[in-house]
Amino acid sequence: MWTRLPRATPFREYVTAPGQRSQITFLDGTRVLLAVDTRLRVPRDYGARRRLVELEGEAYFVVRHDPARPFLVRTARGTTEDLGTEFNVRAYRDEDLAVVVARGQVLLRGPELRLGARERGVVDADGITTHLRGVAVDHYVAWTRGTLRFDDATVRTVLLQLARWYDIDIQVDDTSLAHERLTIAFDTPSADEALASLARVLDVRFTRTGRSVRMRSVHPVS
Repeated sequence: MWTRLPRATPFREYVTAPGQRSQITFLDGTRVLLAVDTRLRVPRDYGARRRLVELEGEAYFVVRHDPARPFLVRTARGTTEDLGTEFNVRAYRDEDLAVVVARGQVLLRGPELRLGARERGVVDADGITTHLRGVAVDHYVAWTRGTLRFDDATVRTVLLQLARWYDIDIQVDDTSLAHERLTIAFDTPSADEALASLARVLDVRFTRTGRSVRMRSVHPVS
């Protein structure tokens, strides 16, 4: 899905809503898979000298490499330059920037970090960079196949992504849960099934009314 802006606007904008994914193929052969709740801006002069796009959200890029026209993904916390690659960029607002390389190499700027295949770079709100090698790429890009995977993630991160994925609003009564960590996967199109799985792991109950979900502790503190 993409939204055409007025003719005077110097870029095109591709937008996915919560619960929706999409794919774009550019004239140069580059493919982009957009995750849920994502916005991609493409300047109208794309390809003239360089191929720059702006991302808020998450996307998987399969880039047709062209040394004469660099491909760059600009986000609020850094820019990723393709060096002949397939890579995933996660750049949701109020979350760390995370780049995972499936094939080839990228150059992550801000601060500068070169990433090769099976490597992950993370830039937090303070500009501090973490470089991980030998990561399980399939886990980070499982969303492209319809599965959400989390490895030692905070409950807050899991809830934020479930809310985007299933287009729901989740409230948790016990705020101390937010910083707990867990490893879990969801491969169901049903929000209720996903919530039930999470509730069992966290030992909580959930109620749902339309888009609104509330999670309560099974053993409330007296």
